[in-house]
Amino acid sequence: MLNFGFGDMSVTIIILIALSFYSLSFYLEKLYTVIRLARKNGEDLKKISAVVFSGAHAKMDGKESVSELFNELIAENNLVLTKNARSLIFNYNIEADIAVEKIKVSISKLGSIAVLAPYIGLFGTVMGIIEAFAVIARTGSSNFAYVSKGISEALVATAAGLFLAIMASFFYNHLLSKLKLMQTFKDCFIDRLENELKERSINE
Repeated sequence: MLNFGFGDMSVTIIILIALSFYSLSFYLEKLYTVIRLARKNGEDLKKISAVVFSGAHAKMDGKESVSELFNELIAENNLVLTKNARSLIFNYNIEADIAVEKIKVSISKLGSIAVLAPYIGLFGTVMGIIEAFAVIARTGSSNFAYVSKGISEALVATAAGLFLAIMASFFYNHLLSKLKLMQTFKDCFIDRLENELKERSINE
């Protein structure tokens, strides 16, 4: 059983390298998704603002415009929703939050990799060290150079695991920070819209 120590370490390093490439590709994919979603949210909020307040600046049927935009932006089909300006803003806020939560759930894979990578590396190191001492026991050699060589090779797995954990943690936190910034921008914009609607209703 102990004869497989270095083999297990090699398998561990292969797994860590594979996870590194996966983490990088997954991060780039989700970063592109987040950037696209942020751009779409910005465009949607501008449309909502223009349609909600168009009645004060242009000769057009505000209810029809709000209804059309409601059908375009709101995916909820199980409930009969009131299609007015306030409902459009309220339901769009929910839709945007759901989209962000779906991305957060998907990028939790990076968080899991960041947590597990050091343990995977440590497993390879422990197996390598066990095999190094097993070889010494079988050969009866107590040569320090040989022992140090086996241990240094085994520690490569730990270093690889730590590198992957640092990389995955950075990717995960970077994506989370971008999502948080996007949500903050959206929430502030919607708060301003709702306040403006309230002010206009009071003035009218």
